[in-house]
Amino acid sequence: MSGSWKDKAEALSSPVWLQESAPLDRSRASCLLCGARPAHFLAVVHSEPGDQFALPAAMVMCRQCLELQIDHSDVQLAARLLPEFDAWGRGEVVTFLHRRFSEVLEVPPPGTEFLVLRGNGFDPFEEHSADLDAVAVWPRHHRVQMPDPRFDSPSSRVVWLVRSPWPTIALVEVFTLLWDCVKDLPNEIDTSERPERLAEALRWDEQRARRRVDLIRAGA
Repeated sequence: MSGSWKDKAEALSSPVWLQESAPLDRSRASCLLCGARPAHFLAVVHSEPGDQFALPAAMVMCRQCLELQIDHSDVQLAARLLPEFDAWGRGEVVTFLHRRFSEVLEVPPPGTEFLVLRGNGFDPFEEHSADLDAVAVWPRHHRVQMPDPRFDSPSSRVVWLVRSPWPTIALVEVFTLLWDCVKDLPNEIDTSERPERLAEALRWDEQRARRRVDLIRAGA
C-alpha cells in the first residue's frame, strides 16, 4: 500500500479488495500508523458516532507500533506516526487509540476477512432475510461471497455478506424498504418483476431511499 495515510485508510475500509475475495497481501502491506513494512497484525478499532477521528474499523499494524500501543509507550508511538497525523495531533491520536482499541489479530488466521467485513458494516445476509432474489441483485460493491468461517469446514459452505448501499440508512431498514417495495406482489408470482423491483430500489439515491424509509416508519 502506498500513498498518504488517508489513501491507506480508504483502501483498507473499501470493499474493493474484499469484493474480489482476495486476501490482503501482508508481505506488501505497510503499517497504517508508521508506514513500516511488512505489517502482520490487524488491529480492530471500535469507533463510535461523533468520534474525533475517522479511523478504519480494521487497521494493519507493524509489530513495533503494536507493542508500543500495548505497553502504553505513548511518546515513542507518537514519534513513529506518519507526518499525515500531524494535522490531528500525534498525542491526541495515540490517546484515541487507547480508548477505542479493541483486539489484535495476527494474520492470516481463519476468518480474518470475515471479521474485517463485519467491522466495516457487512452482515451475513441470512441474519436478515432468506430472499435469494434480493441477494442476487444487491449492489456488487456492497456484497461479498466467501467461505463461511463459522463452521469447522468453511470450504464446504459459503456465506453472503451485505451492507447498506446508503451510509445513513441501517441495514435492517434497507430490508424493511425492500419488503415494502414488493409486498403487494403475490407469493406465487413467476416473473422477473420482483427482482426488478428490488434491483431498482437498491439503485435509488440516498435521499429517495431515506424518504421511503421515513414514510414506512410513519405508517408503522
